[in-house]
Amino acid sequence: MPGSDPFSGAGTATEARIRVRNSNFYDATLIALGDNGRRRLGTVGGNSTAVFTMPWEFSGGLRIQIDLLAGPTCTTDVVMVNPGDTVELEIMSDANGSFCR
Repeated sequence: MPGSDPFSGAGTATEARIRVRNSNFYDATLIALGDNGRRRLGTVGGNSTAVFTMPWEFSGGLRIQIDLLAGPTCTTDVVMVNPGDTVELEIMSDANGSFCR
């Protein structure tokens, strides 16, 4: 548009989306671990999917802590996330990988 300021920040994304597919039998509570702290995302039921949105204004590292009901606690590797990104996460049916404790 003529006369519009391309540096005004209008239309700039300030959130990130986490799309979760839980292939495990147990419900999972998810906690986002970012450069500026931790934030509870919510719970996704066993054998179901959910989408979570969280404020994310700057590029940075993100890990997801997965607390399985009656199961282990797992933490993902760090992924770099930019504002407006969608992160795909699949919780495997056998969540006894090396990142679980």
